[in-house]
Order: sequence, then structure tokens, then C-alpha cells
Amino acid sequence: MFFGGDMNLLNSLIGRRKFLAASLISVLSVIFGKAAKAFSVDSLRAANTSSGQKPLKGCVVYYSATGSTGKIAGAIHRGMKSVMDCDIAPLKKIDPGKMDKYDVIAIGGPIWYYRETANLRLFIYKMPMMTGKPFVLFCTHGTQPSGFFNSLMQPLKKKEVSVIGWNDWYGGASHVLHMPSPYVTDGHPDGIDLKEAEAFGKEMAERAKKIYAGEKNLIPEMPSGPDADPLWEKGGMMMEGGMPSGGPSSGGSGGAGGQVQDGGIPGAVAAASAATGQGNGQTGGAQGGMPGPGAATGGPGGGGGPGGMFAPADEIPKIDMSKCVYPRCTACMDNCVGGAIDFSRAASASLLSGSSILVEGCIHCQQPMCERACSYDAITYKQMKTKHAFDMKKCTYPKCTLCRDNCPMNSIDFSHGQPVVHNNCEGCDLCWCLCPYDAISITNIPETHAILGNSETTWDSPFLANLNKAEKTGRFRRLVPVDKVGWGKLVYKNPHAPRVVLHPENYPCEIKT
Repeated sequence: MFFGGDMNLLNSLIGRRKFLAASLISVLSVIFGKAAKAFSVDSLRAANTSSGQKPLKGCVVYYSATGSTGKIAGAIHRGMKSVMDCDIAPLKKIDPGKMDKYDVIAIGGPIWYYRETANLRLFIYKMPMMTGKPFVLFCTHGTQPSGFFNSLMQPLKKKEVSVIGWNDWYGGASHVLHMPSPYVTDGHPDGIDLKEAEAFGKEMAERAKKIYAGEKNLIPEMPSGPDADPLWEKGGMMMEGGMPSGGPSSGGSGGAGGQVQDGGIPGAVAAASAATGQGNGQTGGAQGGMPGPGAATGGPGGGGGPGGMFAPADEIPKIDMSKCVYPRCTACMDNCVGGAIDFSRAASASLLSGSSILVEGCIHCQQPMCERACSYDAITYKQMKTKHAFDMKKCTYPKCTLCRDNCPMNSIDFSHGQPVVHNNCEGCDLCWCLCPYDAISITNIPETHAILGNSETTWDSPFLANLNKAEKTGRFRRLVPVDKVGWGKLVYKNPHAPRVVLHPENYPCEIKT
């Protein structure tokens, strides 16, 4: 009995020791787990400092519609390549799922709708986690450089990257249908711009090497506040649930100016719409909040901060659940800039959109990322959209595939005989500009592209004012004199096809296997 009692005591002691040991291991694992997570960022910096480690590998990835961004990307690549081994590729020619094999990534594109292009955002969405890896941001734009970096940071934050630098350059607007031709920024980027971009690429690669070597205080703070560069402002694409602040595209007390391609609708036009009650939710929103009571009519003084009125129910995206494949795809929910789509609340959410998905918080972002992100035509948005028509008597498909191959969203589908343009169309009108046979027409051009009129007066505020200010501060070098700008020659009035001719040399691609 005594021996048996000793055994029970011994087993008890052993059991307690095992419990204590297990508890200690659990506590240590939590402690070291957190330490390991914190160390992961620093380990990236020091990973290549010990002997025998592979050298750093960089990559420049970009989208370019007509070549301006491609030229800048090529120059940045040359600069980075002078410091480290470096690949370069347009979005369509590189796998986003394999971007984690690179140590340093430069990523950029043109500004559309005061944000990055939808295909660039979706490329980032498809990347794996990139915790701590150095990223370099760049963009090209017309006369209204606003919102791009602020918008791009939203998807990048989710990948936990370290942004180590950024830069922007002016470029032409040859495929923006409501712009004059020649445009005020035509000729950019030129040789001087490309030298600057090459020097920038070299500087960023050198900075990345120093960060990996363990040097501290080389990662800059993200600009914020009223004095931040306009590219870091909350532009026309509302970020983090708020309406855009004022700035270059301001429409006065009514909120932000137009959410259209480079340059946008002048703030004066937006303000006028607000004053007459003819605008939309965008012109009625107040700084820092949801669209207020004036949003529905476009009247001035739209109200309030977060939690204010949301978009009218008949003007928010509609989700067709017969086409939606949730939970297999959650792209709309993951890329909604206002966090308004929540399938987990489907049973209790208000029936705002014909389905029970869009919950209070939709910020009526005018060029909705949810619609762009959907690959199943399950989301439609009531807005002024380009309506394309294809004349198959003129079209030579499959001999010519320019429109399909260069569509940034892969929206043009010839598999049904008569071409179909899917809902995720970005509305960039590049297909119309590229078609050499004039086989594509835009049936609602007067409504979508005649907003600005033809007179120089329309462009005085804020376009030329902003450009004049940029010229005085040395940010912009004028290559097209004011009297040479094609004020009465808007791109959409160009009767000749093609309106834009692509040059493959502007789209550098160098991926080593």
C-alpha cells in the first residue's frame, strides 16, 4: 500500500512537472512567437549580410496604358539594376502569387479616378503576404496629381510591406477622351524625366540594401495632414470610410471634385452642380465623413462625419446572388474601399441593393472597386458608363486582337461571337483609341465626354491654375505652350482611327528564369 502510495505520489509529481513544463513551453512559445513576428521585419534587413547569403533581387512591376508609365518604369529599372539584380514586367506578364521571391519591389501606374488603376490594386490583392519587404511607389499623371499614394497604401497595408520611397512624373493624356489634343502635359516624360527616374531607382535600391544591412531610420514616415503632397491626400476615391478632403480637386463647400480620369471634372463644375442641386453624392459630401443629406440631390452642405447618411439605395451597387460564387470568391468584400460589403451580415443587413449584402456604410465611390473586382458580372452599378458597340463588319478579329489584349481588366470577351464588355470595365476607353479599323464606337459619347465643353475658359480652374503653380515651384516643366494646346480638339472628336498607336518598346519586360 505504502509502495503503491509512493507510486501515486511519484506519478502526481511527474504529472505536475509535465503540466508545468507544458505551461512553460506554452508561455515561451507565445513570447517567442511575438518576438519572432517582430523579428521577421528586422530579419529581412539582416538576411543578406552574412557570408554565403544570396544577393538581393529586385523587381519593377507596373501598368502602362499608352507608354508613359512604361518609360518611367524602364528608367527606374535601369537605376535599380545598376545596384542589384532586377527584373521588370508589366502586370499581365508576371504572376502576383510569386512576388514574394523578390527582396525589393517597385510598383506603379497612372492615376485614374484619383487612385491607382483597378488592375494594379487587384494585382496587389493577389500577392502573398510581404511582411517587412521594401516597396517603392511611383506614378504618372496629368494636371491633377492627387490621391494615388493614399489610395495605393490601402491594399499595401494589408500585405504588411515597408514603403521606403515614392515619386511621380507628369505624362500625356492621349487616350482620355474629354481632354484637349495636344494636351498641356504632352511631351512628358522626356529625357530629363527619365534621367530623374533612373537616379530615383538607383537611390531606392541603395536604400534597400542599407535597410537589409541593418541601418536604421531609413524608412520614411507616410505624409499626412493638410500640408502633405496632394498625392497623399484622400482623393476622389474615398479611403478608409471617409469622403475626400479639399485640395486641388475641391468642389468648394460641397466636397471633392470629379472622380474621373487624369485631371477629373474641374472643381468649379462640381461646385456649380452643388449650387444648382444638379450634382450627385460626390458633390454633396462634406469633408471627412459620409455623404450627408445634400448627397442625394447634390445640394451644398452635405453633412457629417463617419456614421452619417449613406448613398441612396437606388444608387449603390446591386449584387446578383445568382451569379455570385461566395464564399469561393470574396474579392468585392476584400477590396471595398469603405468596408461596406459584409457577407457574414447577410441575414440581418438591410435590403439595400436587391440582395441583403451591402450594409450601411457604402460611400457611393462613383468608380466602385467592388464592381471592378468582381469576375462574375455579379455586381452592377448605376452610373454614367461608357457604352461600347462593336461593328463586326469592320472588326477583323481574330486577325486583330489589340482591344482585347490591351484591356487592363480583361473585360472584352469575344467567346460569344458578338463581343461582350463585362461589368468590370474600367471605363478607360483605350479599346476605342486603339482600334485601327474604327470598329468600336461609344454610343453615349456626348453624355460621358462632352461635360467640359471646348473652351479654354473651362480649363482655367483648377487645371491651369494648378499647372501654373506647379510650374512656378519647379514641379512641372511646360513642353506645350498654352497657345498650342488643342482647346477645341478634344480626343473624342478625333475622326481618325487609330487614335493612339502603341509602341512595344515602351513596355519593357525582363524576367529571368
